Amino acid sequence: MRKPQHMFKFFGWRLALAGASIHAIHSGLFMQAFGSYSVLLQREFGWTATTLSIAFAFTRMESGLLGPIQGWLLDRHGPRPIMMIGTIIFALGFFLFATMNSLTEFFIFYFLMALGSSLGGFLSITTALVNWFDKYRSSALAISQAGFAAGALFLPLLVYVLENYGWREASISSGVIILIIGLPVSLMMRHRPSDSGDFVDGINPKISSSKEQLFVQDSKQNNDFTAKQALRTRAFWMISAGHAASLLVVGSVMLHLPLHLTSPAIGMSLQKASFIVGAVPAMQIFGQFFGGFLGDRYDKKLILILCMLGHMSGLLLVTYPYFSFMIWGLINLYEATYKTLYLSRALKLTEVMIEDFYDENGGFFIGSKNAEKLIIRAKDYFDGAIPSGNSAAIYCLFKLGKITGNREWINIAHETLKAFSEQAKSNPTGFTYMLTGLMFDLKSCKELIIVIDRNKHDCK
Repeated sequence: MRKPQHMFKFFGWRLALAGASIHAIHSGLFMQAFGSYSVLLQREFGWTATTLSIAFAFTRMESGLLGPIQGWLLDRHGPRPIMMIGTIIFALGFFLFATMNSLTEFFIFYFLMALGSSLGGFLSITTALVNWFDKYRSSALAISQAGFAAGALFLPLLVYVLENYGWREASISSGVIILIIGLPVSLMMRHRPSDSGDFVDGINPKISSSKEQLFVQDSKQNNDFTAKQALRTRAFWMISAGHAASLLVVGSVMLHLPLHLTSPAIGMSLQKASFIVGAVPAMQIFGQFFGGFLGDRYDKKLILILCMLGHMSGLLLVTYPYFSFMIWGLINLYEATYKTLYLSRALKLTEVMIEDFYDENGGFFIGSKNAEKLIIRAKDYFDGAIPSGNSAAIYCLFKLGKITGNREWINIAHETLKAFSEQAKSNPTGFTYMLTGLMFDLKSCKELIIVIDRNKHDCK
C-alpha cells in the first residue's frame, strides 16, 4: 500500500478540494441564500411564498432536464470548458438579478442563475472526480460535497450584507465573488488522469502491488456501465427516485424555513434566522466526512438505508413539532432569567398553537389544520417517559393564563382536560403530567410583586 503522505500528493485530491470551494460558493451564495433573499423580496414586492416556490420548482426541473445534455457535453468536452461557461452565466445571473423589478424578470434571472449553477457545479465536479478516483472515490466525493455544508457557515455574513446594504448590493457582490474564485478554480479541472499523465487514485498499475492492481482491474470489470446499460438497471431508477425525493423535500424545507422563522408567529429577525438556517446544512460536514470514510470500507447499500431512515425521522420531527414543548421551554427560560423576550415568544407560540391545533370539542391535534389533509387527525394524550403534547399544552395554558390573567386560555385547558377525563379515570398512571397540570390549577398561587428603583445602585 502507498504511504498516506505520498498518496495525498496526488492531483486528484486537489480537484476534490477545488470542487469543495465551488460547492461552498454555490451553497452559500445561492442554494442556502435564496430563502433569505425571499424574505426581503416578499417585503419589497409582496410576492407570496407560493410564487417564490414556483421559481424554485422550475429551477429544479431545469436541472433534471439539463442533466442528460450536460452529461453528453461533459463526456465530449470535459468539465473545464463547461464549468467556465457555467460560472460566467452564474455570475451574469446575479448581476442581472440586482436590476430586477418585476416578477417576469425575477423568473428569467433566477433561471439564469440556476442554469449557471448546474453547468458550473455538482455534475461537472462529480464527473471529474469519478474519473480520477476508484478505490478512494467515496472519500473524494465526501471532501468535495462537504463544500455544500461549509458554504452555509457564511450565510449569517451574507444576511448581514442583505440587511445592512440591501439585496441588490449583495447580488452584485456575489457575482464578483463567483468570477474571482470560480473561474480560476474551473481552470484547475481535468477530465481524466490520463490527460496529464497520471493514474486513477494515483496508483501506477505497473509498479503497484499485485493486490492494488487486482483491485483496480476488478473494479473496472465490475463497475463500468454504458448509459444504456445503466438505464436498464433497477438500481439506477431506485437511486434516482430516492435522490429526487430527498432533494425535493429538503430543498422545499430550506426554501421556506427563513420565511417561517421570520413570520409573525415566530417573530425572529432575519439575522437570527440565518444562524438556524445555516446550522442545518453545516451539520452535514460531519456526515459527509464520516459517510465517505464508511463508504470506502462498508456496504454502501446498508449506509444508504440507515441515512434514509435518519432522514425520514428528522423530517417527521420537523413536520409534527410539539408547540407545547417549545412553549414549556420558553416559560422555564422566562422564570430562570425574567427576560420578557422569552415570555413574549411563549405567548405568540400559544396563540399559534390554539389557532392551528385546537379542536373545539376539546384537545389538540398532532397535525396543524393547515397541513396535508389526513383521514384521521389524531390526538396525543398518553404520558409515557415523555409527557404527551396535550399534557404539556394543559400545563402551559394554566401557567400562562395565570401569569397574564387570560381566562380564555384557562378555559381551553379545562376543556382539554374534560376531553380526556374518561381515559384518565380508567388509567390515571398514564396521565401523570396531565394531572400535574390539573394540580397546578387547583392549587392557589401566590403572586409576589417587587418594585425597585433602577437608579439605586444596590437594587441592580
